[in-house]
Amino acid sequence: MANRAPARVLALLVATSVGANGQEVPDTAVEVQGFLQRDTASGRWSILLPQPLALLGTRTNEFAVQGEVERWTAFQNRFVEVQGRASSRPLAAGGTPALAIRVADVKEVEPSGTSRRAVNRGPVWHALVTLAVVPHRIVWQHPEGLALVVPPVLFYGIANRQAGAIVMQLPTDEMLCVSVKPENGPVQWSDTTRMGDVAGRRFVIPHGSAYREAVPLPQAAAPQPGRYVARAGICRIGDYDVSTKFEVE
Repeated sequence: MANRAPARVLALLVATSVGANGQEVPDTAVEVQGFLQRDTASGRWSILLPQPLALLGTRTNEFAVQGEVERWTAFQNRFVEVQGRASSRPLAAGGTPALAIRVADVKEVEPSGTSRRAVNRGPVWHALVTLAVVPHRIVWQHPEGLALVVPPVLFYGIANRQAGAIVMQLPTDEMLCVSVKPENGPVQWSDTTRMGDVAGRRFVIPHGSAYREAVPLPQAAAPQPGRYVARAGICRIGDYDVSTKFEVE
């Protein structure tokens, strides 16, 4: 492949405090983009970064969230931009991140490289379907010899843009069907998510809301450098299919 500028790390160092000895003080203003998630076992909230970030003497893919977490729970499992102050923290048992962020502001954003497709079925049926590979330029092994800690994901969404609810009666318990292929080759990896309630199979997106799903992308899906095409949609219902391109470097 031709040499390319490195992919933008989804974090911006805004300011750094410096002590009298010239060393970084472990507290700094940051703006990061990633997934806001809650660990069901521990109840701990964190920001998962799509690419590793070197900050305050450590390298991490995760920030523990501090402060008034209840203010941001509506953004759970969404891709967000977070502003706040990052600080180092002692490592503890249970995989506690070495960095924490005291959140000042959160807003939902679209990942870089998101593809969009409008679905218009008649005068009252409207939706926006989106798909992104996060990050859209993947480096499985970084120059420092570090493998990815947080796997890339296919991030799919359906936003309801109509006056009422979107209602689908699914023929099976299969929910989201995803696949990956080289740009000029056949499909070499696919996966399917399934509904938790196999008895109902009635899928509803209320007015003004959205359905989102993040599917981990294994290295086997795109093992070699090159361009790839990812595709996703509601299984056996073709109206909500969308594709996007990404690269492996």
